[in-house]
Amino acid sequence: MSKQDNTLFCDLLCKVLFITMGYLYIGYALTYYAITQDSIAYVLEFITSPNKSVIEGFINASLPIGAAVAALVSSMIVKRLNYRVTFILFDIIGICIGLLFTIQNLSVLILCRTLQGFLTGLNSALVIQYIYHFVPLNNVGIFVGLGPCLMMVGLTLGFAIQWIFIGQPASEYNVDQYYGYLGFNNWKMIFMFTAIPCVIRLFGMLSILRSDLPFEQVKNGNDEKAILQIQSSYPSTTTNEEIEELLLQIKQNMQEEDQSIKDLFSKSYKKSMILCMIFGVLQQFAGINAVNFYAGSIIGAMTNDNTTLINLANVTNGLVSITASIFSSIMINRAGRRIVLLIGNAFCFISLTFICVIISIQSSGENQEQYYQIFNLVFLVIYVISYSLSLGPVFWVYLSEVLPAKGISLVTFINWFSCAALAQIFPIIVEQLSLQFNFGIFAAVCLLLEAMFYFFFFETKGLTKNEIQSLFQSKKNYVDLKD
Repeated sequence: MSKQDNTLFCDLLCKVLFITMGYLYIGYALTYYAITQDSIAYVLEFITSPNKSVIEGFINASLPIGAAVAALVSSMIVKRLNYRVTFILFDIIGICIGLLFTIQNLSVLILCRTLQGFLTGLNSALVIQYIYHFVPLNNVGIFVGLGPCLMMVGLTLGFAIQWIFIGQPASEYNVDQYYGYLGFNNWKMIFMFTAIPCVIRLFGMLSILRSDLPFEQVKNGNDEKAILQIQSSYPSTTTNEEIEELLLQIKQNMQEEDQSIKDLFSKSYKKSMILCMIFGVLQQFAGINAVNFYAGSIIGAMTNDNTTLINLANVTNGLVSITASIFSSIMINRAGRRIVLLIGNAFCFISLTFICVIISIQSSGENQEQYYQIFNLVFLVIYVISYSLSLGPVFWVYLSEVLPAKGISLVTFINWFSCAALAQIFPIIVEQLSLQFNFGIFAAVCLLLEAMFYFFFFETKGLTKNEIQSLFQSKKNYVDLKD
């Protein structure tokens, strides 16, 4: 790689890091309520309510509900405003939401969580599309993979902040620290931290990412400027013929913007849409956001509410998730998407099965409970690593390569709606049945996903959208193509 190409890569990396602050926002948004849940229940006076689990489920579900709505309308918003204006506008709204969290009221909390969910859905639907529009095809995997990596940073930041603030005295409430309540001012501060990623990206949008994307230049009739932007983003070895081909691909993608929902299920996209919709549902019911939303109660049940082990497990999970996500972005780019999915998901299934069995043994009152606690945490960490390597990042990379913009929005809507359903029913299943029953469901879902990846998912590494469409229109599954 020449010095010019190294400089180009660093410039792209800087831009992508600013854009993927949206994923840092998502990660922190998924975590901060989980770490303040008991404090909020006390401060908002529903801790002794017989409907406590339902209220907490609804507060958790309000974020993915907002995200699902945003995912559905994201393509319409960006079509009217363009990507840059959309990000600037909603980053300003995100900062305002962070300030609104200072109001101590259950209705305001649910409203802010829903609005925050709307921003979360926009980020999850639009960030990968934005990156795909200006990053060279051979680097899509590594740059899109940075999004889930930043999401893991957000998750870890949430758990680390919990460790910093846990046990500090409640400033306006006489609360026994044994129960871990964070206190009036502390939980407000944790909620307000959600504005920080918005501030960082707003700065990047106003100072660094000031030009339109190549496809937006084409849309405005400026093909020459679009070509110049492509040349500024692609390696020096890119030929004029390749640039012209990219320009044609951009124009084809623009035509797809006018597609209706019905068009998404035409012959061109029917198979890929159905597979990605199923993937969108099952990816959530593989359980990672149940672990994120209810981390304290899940790990508490595994460790007999050992506060030290709970904090250690949360931060450890976050740190290994970051490492796994970084490694995943490299593996996706080198080994491909399908093999990473198959191996990572297999380890998810194995670890979830062991967790289910160990919790069942614990609940039966067997001896050596201390050892079972450690085994549970070890397999939970293996599960988090495996998910962060495969199901988490590859899902978003695959969507960006396989589907048009409206298809990505629809599948993202389904994904977040599934997350909302999971957030609502998880505590009810634990209360009515058991924790191990939930983990058994998660393991069964991973087994189903493994079969789907093996038989029906094609490798998309290095392929254009036209080549990928041809694969899905072939009426063959992956095993048939190998033969």
